[in-house]
Amino acid sequence: MKRVLKVLLITAITILLTAAFYGYHVYRAISLDKEKRWAYSATALSFFTSSVEWDKTIRCNPLPKSLKNQQLFDPRDYLEIGSVADVYYGTHDKFGKQSGFELKNRYEKDSLDGDARSKWGTGIIISEYKKKDSCYNSSKFIEVEDEDSVIVTEINKISKNETRRYIGKRKNGIVTECINCRLNNGVCDDTISITRVELDPASGKIAKRTSKTKEMYHESELYEKDVFYSMTEFYDSLGRLVEVSYDGKKFRYEHSTNDSANLEVTIYDESGKELGFYKRKQEKDGSRKTVRYGTNFEEHRTTSYYKDGKLAKEESDHITFYDSRQVRTSFFNSAGNEVLDSSFYEDTMLPGMRFDAYSYIVESTYGENGKIRTIKEYYEEFERLAPFIFFPLKTTERKIAGSYEAEYDAGRISSITFKNSSLSERTVFSKGRLEDTNECPESFNPQE
Repeated sequence: MKRVLKVLLITAITILLTAAFYGYHVYRAISLDKEKRWAYSATALSFFTSSVEWDKTIRCNPLPKSLKNQQLFDPRDYLEIGSVADVYYGTHDKFGKQSGFELKNRYEKDSLDGDARSKWGTGIIISEYKKKDSCYNSSKFIEVEDEDSVIVTEINKISKNETRRYIGKRKNGIVTECINCRLNNGVCDDTISITRVELDPASGKIAKRTSKTKEMYHESELYEKDVFYSMTEFYDSLGRLVEVSYDGKKFRYEHSTNDSANLEVTIYDESGKELGFYKRKQEKDGSRKTVRYGTNFEEHRTTSYYKDGKLAKEESDHITFYDSRQVRTSFFNSAGNEVLDSSFYEDTMLPGMRFDAYSYIVESTYGENGKIRTIKEYYEEFERLAPFIFFPLKTTERKIAGSYEAEYDAGRISSITFKNSSLSERTVFSKGRLEDTNECPESFNPQE
């Protein structure tokens, strides 16, 4: 009888402890879900992480229109002066079988010369042409710079029918001011954003950055508001962010050390409430660097391993509490090129519960002089017998999500071929200027 009572007592205690444990986490999950400061804390943290990664010079050219589905290969990144890239998309017959390729996009990069140089100055022009029936809609990207300034003009008649200009000033080789405006008849008559950086006259380090803009990202898309919102960042004598005033709010970053290499930062709002943290530690021998940061809602940890002063491996773990987890591992060759990037994702709920696991793997190979040769992307799905972490994962599907192959001629890139289950694309590079591109009448050509 005593033995039975003992077993019942142990069982009851176990059940109570389990119920208390999960009861606490259910309560915390509900509290976090109802909490309205998630984006507020994330914004405060993102200001600091961006300041650490920022190279302290302003980007004075167009931002990406979308952060989604960015191409691993953008033809414009591989264009040389005086070269052309033709992008062909695979065509299919009525049975869905690929029947050939059709020219859809064209890119051209060249130095400004003749009348264009007289009009714009010394610089480069990148032209993009998109096929529309029997003609091509065109857009232009013109960049003119010297030691004191950089001016970028974007003439876009394809998507939003707008022309913009980005006017940047340099100081000691750093862009310290950029004005983004709409250009009408050669005049900036509608300012979209202004960004300025002030440098400490003694150290040359950044002391202050201010911006005023109508543009903002929402769910990875760039939008324009009717009113400006402003931001001011203040930095200490070591060039570390210490305060941000953002759209009527204030964030404070308290540093626990005076070491610019090893950081230990606590993030507060204007009332003194703690919002998050950021910690970075580098080993004295340079073999490892660990970065950990987070808020009440998420935590991110990245460990970088170095060999002979070069990055060899990077591991990261990003947890959004009661929501998801991402684990990522990357390997690099001796030249610093990434050869393997493996990401694993799971949805999470209470501790120990896991759902909808999948991974995404990218393998890259390189040829002569470290030039990219191939990239293969794999997608893999998993399932568990039950949604608990102690049940092993089982692969349910593995497929090639896409592949890229680059070819070279005498050290110059000659083509890039992309394929996946539903699309094939081939970009062919060549020297010389485009002579047979029929531009649609409504397109604007700055060289005319």
